[in-house]
Amino acid sequence: MSELLFPNPTKGLVQFRNLKFDNLQVYDHAGRLVQQYSQFTPEIDLRDLPGGAYFLKITADEQVYSAKLVKE
Repeated sequence: MSELLFPNPTKGLVQFRNLKFDNLQVYDHAGRLVQQYSQFTPEIDLRDLPGGAYFLKITADEQVYSAKLVKE
């Protein structure tokens, strides 16, 4: 899944390649939900979040995927 989002690590803007999600949730290292997208957008903006590791829960075509993303 990580090859479908780039750049990783990122400075804030993340794009999706060949993936059109229905729902996307971004969690911090403590498991807190910090962002949510309930409809597709080709780019998400993490610039307002502090640097660190984030975990994405992505729902697409009735499948659930997860990915780790590092914000510099």
